[in-house]
Amino acid sequence: MNDGENFFDLTDSHLFVGYYPLIIAISCEKNSSLNDLLQNINNIKTVFGESKDKIQAKLILKKINTLEFDEVKLFIFEGVKGSHRFLSKFHILTNSLRYKLTAEKKINIYLKGNLYEQVKIAYSIPRKILLVTLGKNNMFNIFPTDINGRIGKHNFVISLRTNGKANKQVKELKKIVLSEMSADAYQEVYALGANHIEDLRAKKEFDLSEKLSEKFSIPLPNNALRYFELEFINDMQTGVHNLCFFKIVNSVNIEGSKSTLAHIHRDYAEWRINNGIISEFLLR
Repeated sequence: MNDGENFFDLTDSHLFVGYYPLIIAISCEKNSSLNDLLQNINNIKTVFGESKDKIQAKLILKKINTLEFDEVKLFIFEGVKGSHRFLSKFHILTNSLRYKLTAEKKINIYLKGNLYEQVKIAYSIPRKILLVTLGKNNMFNIFPTDINGRIGKHNFVISLRTNGKANKQVKELKKIVLSEMSADAYQEVYALGANHIEDLRAKKEFDLSEKLSEKFSIPLPNNALRYFELEFINDMQTGVHNLCFFKIVNSVNIEGSKSTLAHIHRDYAEWRINNGIISEFLLR
């Protein structure tokens, strides 16, 4: 982040929690210099790159809310404008035209105008794809989330579509397990996306292990590397998304030697390839 005078590294403190509109949250300790700056300004410019001299993208954000969680504050910003150099101007134009022609507008949310570029920038940083597991009376649901993040040491936020059954289930059941998954399980995890609009079902219909979470006794997904047991606190609606806030009740490491599943936007992936940056990708 650039305030005109200083740069603040937000790599680990920012959270991508919404894409219609683009929502970026920044967490910081209440007694920090970043907190002092953010509480006194309404607009910020964030930059994405290897250093302040090698900037590949910029995002202008406006502050829309401020929340408090124990030792930290969470400043919530909405995207105003984004620009990037992942591809040539001609390539960006042709990609935008292709998106307009091929986007499944009746099924997915159509990102109009500059919002599409803002979302590309947000996905230039790897976003972990985690699995939410919840249930009651031997009926369960399991679905992925990639717009989420940890708030300080004690809280978590997960963004869900307001009109989805997953959002309703989380608010009703309140206790969930959130699992970091092995990259080897990417096909299985992506296939669970449709469960955001599904009802609870019998355990046998899911690829769940016989292991249960320590506190809530919720079945764990196979190929989980780490999990959090979270308890719902409250929520906040921003555009098409509902930001669900949780207290971290417990966290357990299962397997530490495998790569965690995450994804980036294809434009940024192409930029890495074009610039000779060695990367390993799984294509779905």
